[in-house]
Amino acid sequence: MTMTCRSTLLIASAATVYALVAPIAEAQPRRRDAGARATADAGAGAALDAGVASTPSAPATAAAVTPALRTEIEAMAARSGVAAARLGETRQGWNADGGVTPIRYDLAGPRCYLFLATAQPSVTQLELRLFRDGREVVRHTRPGRRAAVDLCVPRRTPVELRVRVAEGNGYWVAAQYAYASRDLLATVGTPGRTSMPSQLALAEPAPGATADAGAARPIDETLDFPPNLRVGGAASGRIPDRIRAAHAAVAQGRRPITDVLGAQLQTAQSREHVLELRAGACYSILAAGMPSISNLDLALFDPLGNRLAEDETTDAEPRIEICPPVPGRYRLVVRVFSGYGRYGVQVFGARR
Repeated sequence: MTMTCRSTLLIASAATVYALVAPIAEAQPRRRDAGARATADAGAGAALDAGVASTPSAPATAAAVTPALRTEIEAMAARSGVAAARLGETRQGWNADGGVTPIRYDLAGPRCYLFLATAQPSVTQLELRLFRDGREVVRHTRPGRRAAVDLCVPRRTPVELRVRVAEGNGYWVAAQYAYASRDLLATVGTPGRTSMPSQLALAEPAPGATADAGAARPIDETLDFPPNLRVGGAASGRIPDRIRAAHAAVAQGRRPITDVLGAQLQTAQSREHVLELRAGACYSILAAGMPSISNLDLALFDPLGNRLAEDETTDAEPRIEICPPVPGRYRLVVRVFSGYGRYGVQVFGARR
């Protein structure tokens, strides 16, 4: 009787173990197959630093997609207007709406770098954002399945490039290129050419043109003065009055190209403002803070993310005078070094 119970118990236990283990064992081939497909899709140059987003709707293989995307990348580099040499293998991935893949690079200076990416037509907005020391320094967030950003560094600089599929889904390919800073200056200084290699790389070649025939595009040197802008803005008070006084002292003849921009900040806080500046103009950037701010600083960064100008005097009325070497989107960083309260800043410009 005891042996019969024990045998029954062993049989029941074995059946229980099999019921638990069988589904796991059966799933193992499927997991291995999925892993093999993911490895095949990623390829030798896949961007796996933080993982490529994966969904069941992703194609089974990238082999039929990525070669054409790599060819597009090379054509974009050829249109950049500089002698750009590709560094390392291309990176690739698959992302759906909002999916982000970070790629880490260790840049050697002094050099300039061009980061290019392109995606399948099913991706309607591909974005690139470049981070240095945890802060975003340059971005491309416009609609389209191609993206490009530049960065020049004076010394060794670790950076992180984030590839994001903002709209759509599909495979993308990204690549890093390097070129000498003197090549950038030569490109910018050539009459009739766009300023930045990233802009040239994104230019669509004319039908039947060779890969580099689209490199020449006219530089827009016009300076638009928005209507109805007043020095110091339409309001009254300490900040508008101090901006008007500074304009009368150092920027007469320059008209406002922005309204008064401002924010409320605490000590060590900062705020960024994006400015569209032209190479054929000179600008005065004038700021003023409330009496509770004892030290207000300004810093201006060029489209490559390099600090171009700054005012770190120990007062609450900093200013920057600048004639940009290239047109593009500049970042103005306003920082409260000591004190707290509201500040205002206004930009004035005139043709050279």
